[in-house]
Amino acid sequence: MTLTPHHSHRTIRGTPTQRRPARASTDNDTRTAQLLALMKKGDDVFNARDFAAVNTIYNPDMVAHITGNAQPIYGSVAHAAAMQQMLQIFPDMHVYTPYPIQLGSGDWITVITRATGTFRGQMVLPNGKVIAPTGYPTLFYSDATFDA
Repeated sequence: MTLTPHHSHRTIRGTPTQRRPARASTDNDTRTAQLLALMKKGDDVFNARDFAAVNTIYNPDMVAHITGNAQPIYGSVAHAAAMQQMLQIFPDMHVYTPYPIQLGSGDWITVITRATGTFRGQMVLPNGKVIAPTGYPTLFYSDATFDA
């Protein structure tokens, strides 16, 4: 599964908990629709700040590659923690749906997400440098790809 965080590009690999292999064109379309629904559910959980629900959406063994992180993030629990950390920086962050662009085929989808948030918390870069909050509103566009 590949997915983008609401602040950059992220890649997540692992099977969604509801995975079923696609068999035919109709099954392919159904599978794509299921993954798009899971993506929206993940953003709904993020917007509701319901991080306990992450394991109902993502495979516990997922791997996320998030821009700005030197190492991959392993597991849905660590992914939820990374999203919580993002909310310490942008506490009012909100992902908007429907997505401006979404496409897919069978076991993969890609969506472009639009999100907004206000830079109110310190941002610590991987090298330890701290960026002070600006208080400015921020618009995020990012891509998310699920590869089941």
